[in-house]
Formats: sequence, structure tokens, C-alpha cells
Amino acid sequence: MLAFDEYLPMCTLDYNKPEWARLAKIILPELIARAKRGQTWNYSDIGRWLLNEGYTTKNYITGNAATKIGRPIGLIGDYCNHFELPLLNVLVVHKDSKNRYLIPGTGVYDFINIRYKTSFVEKKDKKGRRVQPCKSEKELLTQIVKKVQKEVKKYNKWEDSWSLNDLDDVYCEGDKRLKKHFIRERDPRIVKLKKDSVQGNLVCEVCNFNFSDKYGKIGENFIECHHKIPIPQENRGDTKVEDLALVCSNCHRMIHRKKPCYTIEDIRAALQE
Repeated sequence: MLAFDEYLPMCTLDYNKPEWARLAKIILPELIARAKRGQTWNYSDIGRWLLNEGYTTKNYITGNAATKIGRPIGLIGDYCNHFELPLLNVLVVHKDSKNRYLIPGTGVYDFINIRYKTSFVEKKDKKGRRVQPCKSEKELLTQIVKKVQKEVKKYNKWEDSWSLNDLDDVYCEGDKRLKKHFIRERDPRIVKLKKDSVQGNLVCEVCNFNFSDKYGKIGENFIECHHKIPIPQENRGDTKVEDLALVCSNCHRMIHRKKPCYTIEDIRAALQE
């Protein structure tokens, strides 16, 4: 299975644009975390969450509020459907004032119809405005949402769905609020150069773990790459090979357990204690 970031260039949806992809990558980890807790996520609540985290959707995309959330959720749904993962996009629902139903957006009907052999269609009135599903459809949609919640809890490989290589800390220009952000400026070519520089000896610089030794063929040529210098401390475009470190997934997660990150030396010392 490809990580979400690696899958995006392959996606053929007409709304697979850089601005939608950026927002989808921001939303995905939090959506997974909530889904694993058995929660749904309301469209308007996603917007408020983005604001609380220091993001404003206008910094990423233009258009109306529903589209700003719907398109990124659609990309997540296409990814999940392609790899037959639980349909996370179904867990993003419209708010029901009486809390009787869990209604996902009409944009996910195609995914639902393929996966669950249903025949939902988006209904519109004569003026082209969307019409709410009827009561029986709402009941069936609610059952599907609850089914997806169960599927999510059973699936335990979500960590493969995004890469920590793309995570870092940056400052919002203008308001100085610290926020998590998937870095756009990272260049995969320099990661390849770093891996090539060790001539196939892809071992963790912290603990010497070797994926190929442990997992055989499926572990060949695999290791994560950590950027030792966070974006705010470096000049754009000036990352050097020596600014990168090859690390295993466990050590990489430990490095990112605090802000600012632990250093390679910190984690190496912790292992020796």
C-alpha cells in the first residue's frame, strides 16, 4: 500500500489539485485519530478545528466552505477505496439537529455504492439545490456510517497512510501562532540522494535497525528520512544531504515526540540508558 502522499500523483479525480491535496493531508491524521475513537466528524466542525489549529482554509484554497472541506474528503475517500481500506470519508457527516441520523455528504455516494452495493443518488430540486435524503435513506446511511466505524476499529495499519517525513513546525505569517503543517517545500530528490549516499546500507542512524534484515524482500530499500533542521531555522532551498538522517519508523516517532524535536543524539542516548 502506498502512503497517501505517494498515491496523490496517481489519483485521476478531476479535483486532485495541489490545494485540495494540501488540505487533505492536514485533515487525514486527525480524521483517523477520531475514527479510531469511534467518532464521526461534522463538516462545520472540521472548519473550526482547522482554525483552532492555526489554519485558515483561505490560505490553501478558494471557493465556498462546503467545497473547501468536501474536495479534500473526496481525495481521502478515493485513496481508501483504491486500497480497500475502511471508507474514512463516510465518517464526515452533516449535522443533525435532533441527533437522529448520521448523514455523510452526497459526494461520497459513489464510494458507498461501489463498496456496499447501494444505489444512492444526489437529488436536486428544479432550481438545482440539493435535496435531503428521505427517511429510509437516512436510516440506511446511518447504518453504513456505523458499519464503517466498526471497520475502522478493526483496521490497525493506519500509520502506513501518511509519512512523518512531511511533518514539521512552521509559523503562520502574520499571527505567529505555531501550527502543524505538511511541508510543501520538501524535495523528494534530496531524500533519494541521501539514500543513495549510503550505497544500499539503509540502517537506522539511531539504533542500527535494518528493514531488509528483519523483513526480507519486502523490507528492501526502505527506511525513513528525517530532516534534522526544521524549516523555520533553514533557508528555503538550502537543505543539504548532511542535514538529513536515515532512521527507522520507531526512532522517527520518538524524535517527533516533543516540540522542538529530539535530536538524533538524544534518542541514541536514551537507548543506551
